[in-house]
Amino acid sequence: MTALGREACGRQFDHKCADDQEDEPDDDEGGERAHWGDDTVRPMPPTLRFLTRRDCHLCEDALALLAGTQLEIIDIDLDPDLLRIYDARVPVLLDSSTGGVLIEGVFTPETVSEAVG
Repeated sequence: MTALGREACGRQFDHKCADDQEDEPDDDEGGERAHWGDDTVRPMPPTLRFLTRRDCHLCEDALALLAGTQLEIIDIDLDPDLLRIYDARVPVLLDSSTGGVLIEGVFTPETVSEAVG
């Protein structure tokens, strides 16, 4: 799977994507952290994957509802396998650990609250 580049992801949607991850977190960043053997604290990897594509108004609406949620944002048009599976289904929110679909198509405050908690 391929994450969107900075211009498409970080600026268009105002979310961090896999390409934007920093090696060291800022002291004031929230969220879970992983401890590595060298006592370095790093952010936990996203547990949610957001499948999207450029110029997708439903995707932009869904991202607005997911504001503040740590996501790995993936452009399906850059991955032939994802495009084949999810072409007519975006936006799609996947659980990274299971690969299960949490939400697809139209996102509502209720479905986001149920999926993200």
